[in-house]
Amino acid sequence: MDRELLLKITQGDYQAFKELFYKYYKSLFTTLYYRTQDKDLADELAQQTFVKVWLNRKVLKPHKSFTAYINTLSTNLLKDHFRRLKVRYDYVAAFPDINRSVTWNADDALAAKELQQAVHHIVNHKLAPKCRQIFFLSRVEGLSNKEIAGQLLISKKTVENQLYSALKILHRYLEKDFNIYFKKL
Repeated sequence: MDRELLLKITQGDYQAFKELFYKYYKSLFTTLYYRTQDKDLADELAQQTFVKVWLNRKVLKPHKSFTAYINTLSTNLLKDHFRRLKVRYDYVAAFPDINRSVTWNADDALAAKELQQAVHHIVNHKLAPKCRQIFFLSRVEGLSNKEIAGQLLISKKTVENQLYSALKILHRYLEKDFNIYFKKL
């Protein structure tokens, strides 16, 4: 039965995909909930797993175990999730609470706010949409270049080039508007 559904899915049959989704979702969710003890996270990871199944439908192997396939996908997504959490934690841990270690005056706070607004403006108005998306996935979501390439179905080199362009644009505008100078990229 699964073999027939998987074959139909490889040919783009959305109804077959829905049938497979309803057949396996609860079991996958339960497994993920057991592993994470977080219903929202388990739900998100289960949904992401099935999104990946649909996006990669053309390379599904109907003769192989679908349960093993979605378990592998979900395990990798879970590892990615915890890897991103670690990156965020390491980032926060690397910078002690500035408010405790430095006395900020009103001018410093205003300058920091202006700089933050400028970066936000540059990212949202000066970067091309694809460049902005890649920059966000890298700098905010903490994804690696390889993960971004896989998610966006582009080459790792394209990701590297887009990040280089984004940083170059940020540097150019910040140097011009804030007299902040960077080492040349």
